[in-house]
Amino acid sequence: MAVSHDVKSVSPIALAYITVADKVAGLAARYNAWKAESATRAELMRLTDAELADIGIARYQIRTLDLKPHA
Repeated sequence: MAVSHDVKSVSPIALAYITVADKVAGLAARYNAWKAESATRAELMRLTDAELADIGIARYQIRTLDLKPHA
């Protein structure tokens, strides 16, 4: 959520707030992504070995799967 501002027209307090807000938004996004990946891994772990084989995954691979969304 980076927002460009004319630095001369924005107070230092506002700039600090914007910086902190950007950091908090970034942390929240990373936490939500981690939470979603953890839920997906837990769901995969609940599958049987036969179900995992049907989708082409071995149980030992679950921890190392890249579950991040790709653009």
